[in-house]
Amino acid sequence: MIVFLTLCFTGIVFLLAKIKVLPWNLATKLSPVAFALILLVFLFIPLQWGAPAGSVRVIRQSVQIVPNVAGQVIEVPVQPNTPLKEGDVLFRLDPRPFQFALDAKRASLAEVEQAVFQLKAGLDAATAGVAQARAVRDRSKQTYDRYAEASQGSVKPFSEQEVETRRLTYLANEAALQRALATERQARAAAEAEIDGVNTTVARLRAEVLSAEYNLEQTIIRAPADGFVTNVTLREGARVAAFPISSVMAFIDTSETIIGAQVQQIYARHIVPGQKADVTLKAFPGETFEATVVSLLQATAEGQVKTSGSAVQAFSPVPGPFFVRLGIDDPQAAARIPAGASGEVAI
Repeated sequence: MIVFLTLCFTGIVFLLAKIKVLPWNLATKLSPVAFALILLVFLFIPLQWGAPAGSVRVIRQSVQIVPNVAGQVIEVPVQPNTPLKEGDVLFRLDPRPFQFALDAKRASLAEVEQAVFQLKAGLDAATAGVAQARAVRDRSKQTYDRYAEASQGSVKPFSEQEVETRRLTYLANEAALQRALATERQARAAAEAEIDGVNTTVARLRAEVLSAEYNLEQTIIRAPADGFVTNVTLREGARVAAFPISSVMAFIDTSETIIGAQVQQIYARHIVPGQKADVTLKAFPGETFEATVVSLLQATAEGQVKTSGSAVQAFSPVPGPFFVRLGIDDPQAAARIPAGASGEVAI
């Protein structure tokens, strides 16, 4: 700026000397140098004292697009560097394997839901079997008790063999009752195995159906926010994997424009959120963007300690810059600034 103003002043002096308004002497020739020194001493140096300044860079978040399921790409409708809205389709995977898995889970769920009714019917049958076995046991016990009591007298209407037969019959019926009770307990455990009022097997298969539905939905990969995709190399027929280290697209999020500025440490004490700032960018010469300080970042890489087995190392005493986050006041102006643009800021 000093050079530009000095050149303008030199041109005016030369023009005035040309038309004989000013004499063309040594003082006139040295006047641009004096003008530059005056600008430096009385304008730019005080501005540096009064307004923290530094370099800026426009930053936008980049989302690495990785599908949640693996599959073969069947469609890539997105075009590179074309504005997209949140939810627009980026690409599609072949949904048939996931549809087949969903159909199989739904069939298994229907089968198990029908089996639940069979379990309840089995419990009813086991309960009835217990009642029948108990009745048979009670009747055989009564018969045995009558035979045993009659055999206690002097006159024995029944032989010992008949009494023993009735005793063995009673014991057999008692064992049958115990088996029926065990069968009933087993049927009851199977029929009443529930979680939150739902049969456990049914609950598990319902969860598997929901998981299969989710996987089917994930065959359509959509834009996570407003933005655009750059450098689209994905093509139909390619197979993608659900690995975070293997992204298939870089999505640039344009819903938020971040202006990152770095200022000298001596200025940091004067910077607070809400202060106004003027931003100039190399990509927009002659244009000034009004901005607002969002925050002064409270950490830098120089102040970060990483876990290690080493002792404390010596560090350089040279003070590094601090970083300030700014926000452009005009959303429309912020939207047209490309990511990576650099320039200067005065706060």
